[in-house]
Amino acid sequence: MGLKNTRSQTEILETSRIALQNVETNPVIKPLMEALGYNTTKIDEGKAILNNAKNLYNQCQE
Repeated sequence: MGLKNTRSQTEILETSRIALQNVETNPVIKPLMEALGYNTTKIDEGKAILNNAKNLYNQCQE
């Protein structure tokens, strides 16, 4: 039996936004993530995906 995701879509979007913000601004997290290959280009890619997901979510709410 699979696990049920108990978080709402808005919670997932917000958690993702916070994670991306932390990677960009936190002086401890940023170099660790860069060492794993998550540089500015990858972070920008993630932000674009997040913005697209938010737009699609908002369209479905109308």
